[in-house]
Amino acid sequence: MERRKFIESLPLLSFIGKDFIHSIESSLPNQWSEVKKLFPKSSQMLNLNSGSAGTMPLSVENFLIEKLKEMNRGPAYEVWGSWADSITAIKQGLADYIKVAGDRISITRNATEALNFIINGIQFETQRTDIIYAIHDYPNVIKSIEYRCQNTKANKKKLDLNLANLTDAQIIDIYKEAINEQTGLVVLTHLTHREGRILPIKEITKIAHQFGAKVLLDGAQSFGHFNFDLAELNVDYFATSLHKWFNAPLGTGFVYIKEEEDSKIAHPLYPNKNHLNNVENFGTSAYFLWAGLASSLLFNKNVLPLVEKEKRLQFLSNYWMEPLKQNPSIVFRHHPSSKTVGIHAFKILNLNIKKVKSDLIHKYNINIKMVGTSNGSYIRISPNVFTLEDELDFFLECLHKSISSHSR
Repeated sequence: MERRKFIESLPLLSFIGKDFIHSIESSLPNQWSEVKKLFPKSSQMLNLNSGSAGTMPLSVENFLIEKLKEMNRGPAYEVWGSWADSITAIKQGLADYIKVAGDRISITRNATEALNFIINGIQFETQRTDIIYAIHDYPNVIKSIEYRCQNTKANKKKLDLNLANLTDAQIIDIYKEAINEQTGLVVLTHLTHREGRILPIKEITKIAHQFGAKVLLDGAQSFGHFNFDLAELNVDYFATSLHKWFNAPLGTGFVYIKEEEDSKIAHPLYPNKNHLNNVENFGTSAYFLWAGLASSLLFNKNVLPLVEKEKRLQFLSNYWMEPLKQNPSIVFRHHPSSKTVGIHAFKILNLNIKKVKSDLIHKYNINIKMVGTSNGSYIRISPNVFTLEDELDFFLECLHKSISSHSR
């Protein structure tokens, strides 16, 4: 890992402060063991579940606490007002990651809130009332779509795809067959939360637009995880959380809306013509969390750039999966041709996987996630940049012990 140098002209540097920046610069990592030192120590559990929530670096944690103190010593809204230019710069910094304009982004508390804003706010043309979604989409997204269809004239159209058995071409064909002149909105997941599969978004979006349908992309697992160009994907709406792979404060995310689509979204709780800006109008919020994103941007852009993070996450996935592939009783939840990065899931044939999960969590203090599918339950593993090889060795050792104990 090459040592990087901070760019002193970044617009957020005055907001962050030179002393704070220099304290980070002095600890720039050369090795992944040094990266781990930039995160807080956990005396409780080995965290292999960043797919649910990541961990803030110490620099972000400390900066966040300082901004909380600054706001708490208020008056709070005067402090918030003084941060306006910096919040604008934060939005532009987030937008730069996906190659879009900063004024098309609004900060939310998480991806679910951002997705709900679009799902419940989109105004359909009379003949376009179908919402297409799939069984592999996030459960809360599915519930929101079904609620919208239950209480309005929108119609749900759920696709039953077994991603473990489908190539990208087959997935595209299924969506192509489903999308027609009655389709108003196609909801897609960028990186699936169960198996960690990157779906062919660009191709499906092109089909949707040919029929005049709009596309909402759930990027809860993709932002800060791997490199992509949202402008190239050409979706109409994008929603993400920042507390997973961007290692930002819990309770932060954002929504992107194409400029030409802004007038077609009505705020479900706060009606106003200025739709995008009013995404953020839910009353008083924890604004210091938004300010904390300045430090998250600094860390991700200068301490651990995305290109290095993506390579590391791919390496860690291969590291723990390769030994398990030698075991014929272990089945992974992804198609051999699928594109993946840092999330993977597996099951163990002829074994109650709930017992293995219980062992890993309660006996060995390893934080993992169990995900349910139409083909049974799987254990999902999602390490982060603060995960080291010896920790994955420990996980593999504990997994082997658990499998052996329950196979007798």
